Amino acid sequence: VKLRSPLVVQLYGIATRNTSYFGIVLEFMDGGSLRERLDDVIEHPVIEATQMRTWSRQIANGMRYLYSREVEHRDLKTSNVLLDQNSSCKISDFGLARCEELKSRLSSTTRRHGAVGTLPFMAPEVLRLKPFSEKADVYSYAMTLIEIVTRKVPWKGLTNEQIMMQVAVDKSHPDLPADTPSDLKSIIEACWVHEAAARPSFEDIVRTYFGRTKSTSSGVNDRIESHNDVSLTVDEGSAVSVGQRVTLTGLYNREELNSKTGVVKSIDGDRAIVELSKDKVVTVSTTNLVAWT
Repeated sequence: VKLRSPLVVQLYGIATRNTSYFGIVLEFMDGGSLRERLDDVIEHPVIEATQMRTWSRQIANGMRYLYSREVEHRDLKTSNVLLDQNSSCKISDFGLARCEELKSRLSSTTRRHGAVGTLPFMAPEVLRLKPFSEKADVYSYAMTLIEIVTRKVPWKGLTNEQIMMQVAVDKSHPDLPADTPSDLKSIIEACWVHEAAARPSFEDIVRTYFGRTKSTSSGVNDRIESHNDVSLTVDEGSAVSVGQRVTLTGLYNREELNSKTGVVKSIDGDRAIVELSKDKVVTVSTTNLVAWT
């Protein structure tokens, strides 16, 4: 299966010398992990609610993309989310991922029936050794959002046995701070529901909580939308110029831009305005340039 999205860390190649050595070449993410950012109270003493919402949206959209490609992550947490130079999120570390299309298991520890992942982020049904599903990743997403709003790992200070008792038996949840933004609290509470069937899918999360549209003075919805989750692909070279035809890949509102072509109408700093049709124009970042097709 091919994964190409500005919301997922890109795999560029595989290197091997013999059966005992296996290396992969990944996109460089110079912002480090989201976990490291949350831990860095010296350089980043305060994380604004707007930044929390941006990360939450990008992670949800990234997971939505993975499930559109039938890929389970199975170990979602902030240490497996990397940041680029603009502090935008990309999902990484597919060591426990599973792809139904390829019947693949990228780790010898991955099992269809069995507990996989990192204990504080694991859903109740996974702890009970039930089959893994998207809804288990949704539960992990709730725990990841708890990391973002508290800057702490869920259930910190508890033993593994105590965590299992709290989650699988007592149906408890980590406490949320009183100042948790109300919209993020709503998402967390929807995603940490004990019964898997009652949790939303990532498609539901994106549509319900992040699917807002914009209107312009012309009254045309979605006429212009600024979106950091869209990447540009050019046929040759490494620069974007006015009049150039480019390909867009990523998430625009609720629509997957799967190699949609458009024409660059103007460039302002690191932003390019690309016309997809006469009534749809998107503003994207030229820093998300992919110089290959």
